[in-house]
Amino acid sequence: MPGISEEVTGQAVERHALYPRVVSIGATRALASTDIDKVLVNTSGTGYTITFALDATIGGEIPIGATVVGLQSGAGTVTFAAGTATFTGAALATTAAGGRLVATKIAANSWCVSKQ
Repeated sequence: MPGISEEVTGQAVERHALYPRVVSIGATRALASTDIDKVLVNTSGTGYTITFALDATIGGEIPIGATVVGLQSGAGTVTFAAGTATFTGAALATTAAGGRLVATKIAANSWCVSKQ
């Protein structure tokens, strides 16, 4: 299957229909329903936090099994914070470029978060 090239923070990124879409994050913010099944990449030197809220406040139904990935590409960290949602652990943050967080929705308002 041929890939589709798209611009992300000035760099061409190759993606395929079978892989999640890569999105550059530029500020601390709440998780949105449009972030689901995407890789949120921080390429800057500033750390950013993605806060997970209750399903009713996210702005769309998020199915159980949905996944969000946070990837640190630059010097700035990526943090997943529980906010009003429930995490299986405390807020997690990347510690170096290449660090990755994965959040998978396991029940209503509940996410399993791992650091890789």
